[in-house]
Amino acid sequence: MSSSKSTNHVLTAQRPSDMDGRKPKMPDTDTSDSQSKPSIHHGDGWLILLYLLLLVFSIGLVTLGMVGFGDEQANPVVLGLGFVAVILVASLYPIASALHTLLAAQQEDADRRHRMIELFSSINDRMLLSDAAKRIAYRAQDREALRQAIREDIDKQDYAAALALLDEMSQSYGYEHEAEEFRKEIEQASDASAAIMVNKALAELDAVLGQRRWDEAAHLASRIQRQFPRSQRVATLDKHVVDAREQYKLNLERRFLEANQRDDVELAMSLLKEMDRYLTPKEAEPFREIARGVISKKRQNLGVQFKLAIQDKEWSTALKAGLEIVQEFPNTKFADEVQDMMPLLRERAANESEQVASTDD
Repeated sequence: MSSSKSTNHVLTAQRPSDMDGRKPKMPDTDTSDSQSKPSIHHGDGWLILLYLLLLVFSIGLVTLGMVGFGDEQANPVVLGLGFVAVILVASLYPIASALHTLLAAQQEDADRRHRMIELFSSINDRMLLSDAAKRIAYRAQDREALRQAIREDIDKQDYAAALALLDEMSQSYGYEHEAEEFRKEIEQASDASAAIMVNKALAELDAVLGQRRWDEAAHLASRIQRQFPRSQRVATLDKHVVDAREQYKLNLERRFLEANQRDDVELAMSLLKEMDRYLTPKEAEPFREIARGVISKKRQNLGVQFKLAIQDKEWSTALKAGLEIVQEFPNTKFADEVQDMMPLLRERAANESEQVASTDD
């Protein structure tokens, strides 16, 4: 029991690679197989003994062939066999010894490879154990480092990176509840940041609408909708632009009618020009008769103003009225008559300006 507690304490207190300042102890290689098998030299001894016996037997045949056996005389056949045996034994021994040495070396290499495989397998098991021990020992530190990294990404408004770290927290470390809490916080922070950006974009859109740049406003509304697809506030921006233009057109029509009713010809004429950019021929039909009346009054007023200025010899005023008649009513007979008088009016207006300048001096 005490040994188990001591081992657990070591795992939670230190990294396995740093225990006692030493590297992990390598496993002892198993030499029992090599000790139990005959060595190369031991095998050579048996081979030498075998060939010595064969050599003795061969020499015995030679001796028997030379001196005979018992009463028999020398036997050439036995003598020849003896010499052949001696030659064979003497010539085959080096070959047999070399083959035996080669087989023994191959067996030793096989044993060495087997021992190395066992050694590497043992080292790999120890390394896996070390990784597991490190994961257990530094679990709290890793968790805190992950929290800090997520917090930094939230502060930098890098919400995509923070969400990626949340997947690491929940899948690799199993902190699903904490990851879900962080996810809610990220969604709230993202929504708050997006709300500020949406407010800024809507203010820009309102400014463009206020300047009645309708085409630019339509493009800006589409861009805002693409940029903030989750925001409900921008879902109908395109309709908002169309409605704003339509409302402005209705206001023009109302102001034109009111100006005509007050007999404010100048304002009515100005509004009529602007309405011409908004109304289709079908929409303009109800205002056609009123528009003719306003145009007729405007032409009459300009004619009266022009004639009175000439009678009073107010050449600058007459020149200004004449230019307006030519610009506003270019296809009328009255405009042609005024156009013929323009060179004289310009000359007299210039003289008038010079007289006023000399008088001031």
